[in-house]
Amino acid sequence: MPAHTKKKKPAGEPELKKRWSPEVIELGWVGVPWLVVEKQAELGLSCPDLALLLHLWKHWWKKENLPFPSHASIAAAMGKTVNHVQKMTKKLEANGVIVIHHRTNKHGGQTSNEYSFEPLIEKLQTLAAAERDRRRDETSHRQQPTRRKTRRKASPRTRLRVHAEE
Repeated sequence: MPAHTKKKKPAGEPELKKRWSPEVIELGWVGVPWLVVEKQAELGLSCPDLALLLHLWKHWWKKENLPFPSHASIAAAMGKTVNHVQKMTKKLEANGVIVIHHRTNKHGGQTSNEYSFEPLIEKLQTLAAAERDRRRDETSHRQQPTRRKTRRKASPRTRLRVHAEE
């Protein structure tokens, strides 16, 4: 492949292994969009909210397979009570970050909830469009040649007049 058509590969698992070590990454990792971290405050996400989302995302590997970890497993990992995790997930739903789908088992009893991130994804898409526009504007502004103000040189006649007056 010619050098000019080579595409830079995005950092993936091999790069993560270099950074974190194979022993750490082989046990699993969670992908998080840059915008979630960069726009955390704008998204209205507190640090505990973000921690909870990370626990949900660690179970979400395919778009069509929504995660359904139990409140108990999340609570154990976060060092919180099940009741606290339930309140946090309800708050994320009320704030338009996630959608909670209640699930039941074959006997009609409640089982772990399923979580959709569509509301958050829609917010991120809006932020992504604004960020792309900002970057494009910044790039076009940098690419415009800057005109330096130059002092006009005085004509020989003007120079003669100035010297004659001195």
